[in-house]
Amino acid sequence: MVTVTLSIWANATVLNLLSSRKGINQDQALDLLREDASFAADAVNGSVTVDLSQTQFDALDSFTFNVGSGTFRQSTLLRQLNAGQYAAVPSQMMRFVYSGGRVRQSLVQRRRAEGNLFSTGQYGPCYE
Repeated sequence: MVTVTLSIWANATVLNLLSSRKGINQDQALDLLREDASFAADAVNGSVTVDLSQTQFDALDSFTFNVGSGTFRQSTLLRQLNAGQYAAVPSQMMRFVYSGGRVRQSLVQRRRAEGNLFSTGQYGPCYE
């Protein structure tokens, strides 16, 4: 089992937004984010049957946080990963760039960052 590091996309933005609300400080915002993100970590830990590095877990956690645990559990991405096809993961992530039937540039950027993190182990600017 790999641990949650909360390096999900835009966690700094989420923390700033939450902490800017009246009565919520940074620590409380981080607690809310941890609570909200736990479903994704549980889905990854419960569904992936191959070994993962921490950065591979982080990439899948971010992906699952965004697409939902049901989508992740039913995905071709998960089937290919569990078959040992690690190299297929970034391209499978890129299938999830649509919202409202249209390609969203923000999702393209997010999936590229997640795929890069998964394949290279390098955190990019969106994870800092």
